Amino acid sequence: MLRLTTRVLREEHPNTLTSMNNLASTIRAQGDFAGARRLQEQVLDVRQRVLGEEHPDTLTAMNNLAVTIGAQGDYLGAQRLIERALEARTRVLGEEHPDTLRSMNNLALTLFAQGDLAGARRVQERVVEAGRRVLGEEHPHTMRAVQNLAVTLRALGDLPGARRLQERVLEVTRHELGEAHPNTLAALSNLALLLFESGERETALHLLRECLIGRRRVLGESHPDTVATAEFLKRLEAQTDPGPTGA
Repeated sequence: MLRLTTRVLREEHPNTLTSMNNLASTIRAQGDFAGARRLQEQVLDVRQRVLGEEHPDTLTAMNNLAVTIGAQGDYLGAQRLIERALEARTRVLGEEHPDTLRSMNNLALTLFAQGDLAGARRVQERVVEAGRRVLGEEHPHTMRAVQNLAVTLRALGDLPGARRLQERVLEVTRHELGEAHPNTLAALSNLALLLFESGERETALHLLRECLIGRRRVLGESHPDTVATAEFLKRLEAQTDPGPTGA
């Protein structure tokens, strides 16, 4: 498809660039980050030249490239691109536009990957606050931001704060998506881990067993998430097993 659109429409046609971007997403999902990066760099170069630095499509291309660069481990390079996209999106679209919030979220994830947990927390708190105000408390994007902030709080050692957020994520996903939805099961697993680390081991094991039953039913026995949950549960059960006692 890409060869056809390039030959018929030429490289700078929007449909050609869309095909290039879709191909980049596909091969990135297959683990070919270098190949995806080459395509995304071409898309960004053309969009900058044809549409300008601050066009929404250019900024989307910049954001996509940053994600791929980060996946390659070049977090500093990814951060520079994300900050450029964020600055432009804030100026052009406004601080509370969903695309601006998406760039903020990506910046927080990049800071987290570099070990700047305090910086990631500051950005994520802004994303959560704006998401609640603009999209609503129960919007999927808001919940994703709350989940990301919970992960950061846990990494900072604030288990009570992380737990409050994780319990909220589980409550909303159960209500909005149902008990068996993969997002609900993921929230269940995340809360179980927090409870285990907080010393509430029996409750944690109960939630994790519930998660495993749900994943087996919804995803199947051989799905990677099911396998990972079964292995994790086995490890936690071994840690709580007091072992044989003497006479």
